Amino acid sequence: MLKILIALLVILCLPGLARADNFAVALNAPAEVKAVLESNMGIFPELQDETLSGFRFDFLVRRATDDIRAILMTEGYFSPTIDIRLDERLAHIDVDPGLPSRISDVHIEFQGAILDDASCLARKQALTDSFPLRPGLQFRDAEWVKAKESLMLEIHSERFPAAKLLSSQAMVDPETQKVVLSLLIDSGSVVQFGELDIEGLKRLPASIVTGANRIVPGSLYRERDLNEFQSRLQLSGYFRSVFVTIPTDVQGDSAQVPVRVSVVESLARRVGLGVGYSTDMGAGVEARYEDNLTIKPGWRSRSSLKLYQREQSVQGELFLTPLPGGLSPRLDARIRNSDIQNDHTYSGMLGARLIHAGFDTEWHVSAELYKERKELSNQLEGDLISLPINFSWTRRVLDNPLFPRKGYSLNLQAGGAPEELISDSRFLRVYGKSNLFWPVGKQGTLILKGELGAVETENSHYVPDDYLFRAGGTQSVRGYEYGSLGVEQNGAIVPGQYMAVASMEYMHHVKDDWYAAIFYDAGNVVNHWQNFSWAQGYGVGVRWKSPLGSLNADLAYGEKDQGLRLHLSVGLSF
Repeated sequence: MLKILIALLVILCLPGLARADNFAVALNAPAEVKAVLESNMGIFPELQDETLSGFRFDFLVRRATDDIRAILMTEGYFSPTIDIRLDERLAHIDVDPGLPSRISDVHIEFQGAILDDASCLARKQALTDSFPLRPGLQFRDAEWVKAKESLMLEIHSERFPAAKLLSSQAMVDPETQKVVLSLLIDSGSVVQFGELDIEGLKRLPASIVTGANRIVPGSLYRERDLNEFQSRLQLSGYFRSVFVTIPTDVQGDSAQVPVRVSVVESLARRVGLGVGYSTDMGAGVEARYEDNLTIKPGWRSRSSLKLYQREQSVQGELFLTPLPGGLSPRLDARIRNSDIQNDHTYSGMLGARLIHAGFDTEWHVSAELYKERKELSNQLEGDLISLPINFSWTRRVLDNPLFPRKGYSLNLQAGGAPEELISDSRFLRVYGKSNLFWPVGKQGTLILKGELGAVETENSHYVPDDYLFRAGGTQSVRGYEYGSLGVEQNGAIVPGQYMAVASMEYMHHVKDDWYAAIFYDAGNVVNHWQNFSWAQGYGVGVRWKSPLGSLNADLAYGEKDQGLRLHLSVGLSF
């Protein structure tokens, strides 16, 4: 027993097995490389290990020279001077990285079909010109790897999906600090799209897939076309998963390959319940039901019941089997009861629309039969019947659909109702809305919004509320109650014929997913342009990037009402 205790005492006294908190490293290096060395050298993480032994520490110190050289080479320093001194349990490491090596020449060579004709040669030149590494830039291994990946992604995106990087070299001359970069790429064949090859359909008709396809057999391969096709199928609601690809084993000088579409059908019936609050509509509950096998395969339906303080509605939508050319027919029915600004409206609507949805652009044509009854301040105003026809076109070019910082959205509408088609009165309506997002520095975003609408009619009493205009509220002129900017009539505020709204907002990142905002809104609704005057509102807000979209809280002052109003909303209105 005594021998065991003596042995343990000797082991504990060995300097090579001292505790980790007795070891330290003093690194002396220029700022441009010190952070990189501290993040990548193997010795620094092990200093946090309480069981680090003296033997292990000595080994890490001896290996530090090789570590430093390898790390500095990735940053373009190939002739460093390294001095390491061990003072008992303290390692002094002095690093002079020397001069950084810079790129002197870039040679990009191609072989394959990209050399065959003038159009391919033009693409070759464009690829060469877009290569991000240029003579004079400091060589860094990470940027070299990223540049090669970017070049291959670009060449794969059009015509040459089977292109291969045959060789890549970074030739370094440590004496002159110069680096010569060389790439050899085999473009492979020029690839054209062929016919569709669909798998996974069991109950749904193939027309759902073929109707969403806009790829013409014989057209040149573009990765964007595959992505757009896949996106249209994913957004259609018919499938749980969608993969649109082409074969990778392309052979021959010019190849036409099938477009492979692999789908998993979504045949589920879904029920959703929700409770919410909106400063526009008040508190309420919602129920939704979706059925992907309604009446016959290829028909889908969606029903909803909404019960809010200011509006209650029940709505049903029937999506018919898509038509060739990306056209989707839809039937709608809705019953709604609303009480806004003492304007109490009961309405029923039956509608049919033809929708053409694209990657960035969509349009639809609709015909809707309305039956409305209106009470103003509890006094019956009368009924209307109208059959308006409307065309709507939308364009979205956004860097992020949920949280955009750059881009724009634009919606234009035109339509009306001819008196000859059972409508009580004819009218003509035009409307436009635009949102512009512009990044300001690294943390800010400037948002400009505008709306303009006009309805020409002899009597707006016979125009459905959905085709007239209101302003004020969370998504309009903040600082005013929802729908309060309109036309005064019999003690109520009713929708008007002419509307103009403008908004300017600056949003700045604060921390994590939180943002602060300041804004200015102005707008109004009238029945005669000569009566128009701007109702102004301005204030501050808070934004949070939630999984559902941007959650917004705004405190706004309305000059016309001379009061503060809180607005809450989720998402942006496009």
